[in-house]
Amino acid sequence: MRARGSAYVLVLGATAIIGALAIGAAHALPSMKRSAEWSAEAARARLASASALELSAHVALQGDFRETYKDAVMHTVAGARVMVEALAPDGGKVEDDPDTDVLVRAEATVGKGVQTRHLLLEAKTLTMNTLTAAIGAQGTLTINGVTVTADAPVVSGNTMVLISATLSADAGATTACLGSTYGGRVVTGIAPNFPGEDLIEHYRAQATSVSLPGNRRLEKGILAPGHNTFGAANANGVYVIDCGGQNVTIQDVRIVGTLVVVNPGSGSSIKNSVLMTARSPGQPVLLVLGSMNFDYSTSLLRESTLKVNFNPSGVPYNGVTNNNTSDSYPSIIDGFVYVHGDLTVTRSMHFRGVLLAGGNMTVTGDMHVEYRSDIAQNPPPLTSAHVLVPGGWAQPSP
Repeated sequence: MRARGSAYVLVLGATAIIGALAIGAAHALPSMKRSAEWSAEAARARLASASALELSAHVALQGDFRETYKDAVMHTVAGARVMVEALAPDGGKVEDDPDTDVLVRAEATVGKGVQTRHLLLEAKTLTMNTLTAAIGAQGTLTINGVTVTADAPVVSGNTMVLISATLSADAGATTACLGSTYGGRVVTGIAPNFPGEDLIEHYRAQATSVSLPGNRRLEKGILAPGHNTFGAANANGVYVIDCGGQNVTIQDVRIVGTLVVVNPGSGSSIKNSVLMTARSPGQPVLLVLGSMNFDYSTSLLRESTLKVNFNPSGVPYNGVTNNNTSDSYPSIIDGFVYVHGDLTVTRSMHFRGVLLAGGNMTVTGDMHVEYRSDIAQNPPPLTSAHVLVPGGWAQPSP
């Protein structure tokens, strides 16, 4: 009887334990289910917050991210509610200054799962890639029957065409490089970017107007900082000619600074001998709102022939001024040039700097172009852009 009683007690105890375990399991299952659901929600929220930051990094390259996200903006990402906000790197209010970094905060909520991530967007200044080219046309670039040499790439935002011509430089085009003969590397599928009309308007707004005589010629004189043979002087050497749709000729002249030409007639040109130099690498030497023909030669600009002193007091050449008319100067355009319309080159010429056209460029005169790297190192206004690029991810906030 004693042995049976002990066994009964053992069975009873085991039954109680099993019952307790069953009851505990019954209570634990809902809790485990909720825990699994929360884990799944947290994982979805974590994924949504990361996706939101990736999207923010893309949007930051496209538009005014600082202004749009200075106050928190709600999005729906992968079924999650996501709040995205632009902050200063220290977590304070984001700054308007485009040269400052931005900290992006993304908080994603899925059910009871909340995940927060941060991404630092670093402020960078990107220069237009065409400033690393010697010659560029946004439209078709055609070289016909002549030789063009350059010590930096020649590029087209459309198609480059060589017709019985020689290009002694690397060549690149968005669509195709056709014809022959190419003397350097040839690359297609490129995406060159060009200035716009806003660059011209920027300088036009600060320029002093130059009135031309009845023959519509700018000739036998000087435009320079504080010096204008034709009228009022501009301290920074920025001058504008509004052609009013009429043809204008620029020839036998010295320019130190920036000449802006707007609304030129289709027959407008730069002819004979000219000496045009930028005041500094970051200041254009010539801007044209319209089309222009380059027909100037490599013949010297001679004071004796034109009976003009091109280096008077206040306008030195290589540091020298005088009051005679016995000097001679190279005929060259030296600096950054942007023609918003079409550009034609119809005569053998020497150019130094960066030559860009917003339309088509047609070359039927031999060209020798010396590229100036200091222009890309000191880009003119509105030829570079402030952008935000991903700098580093942060771990999810606890």
